[in-house]
Amino acid sequence: MNHKRFATAEALPDMLEGLRKRGFELVTVGTLLEDTSWPTCQPTLEPERPVVAEVIP
Repeated sequence: MNHKRFATAEALPDMLEGLRKRGFELVTVGTLLEDTSWPTCQPTLEPERPVVAEVIP
């Protein structure tokens, strides 16, 4: 999303380069949905762990 006050389009190449340097691989959503090789995409028998967050006063 681009806006007159924010230069999102101009910053995008630098953001993508930064993500790639951190080891991210950019793929299409279709490719991501087809990928079943990641452990997070495989069914697990482990019970789901509850998310606990502290409330900051």
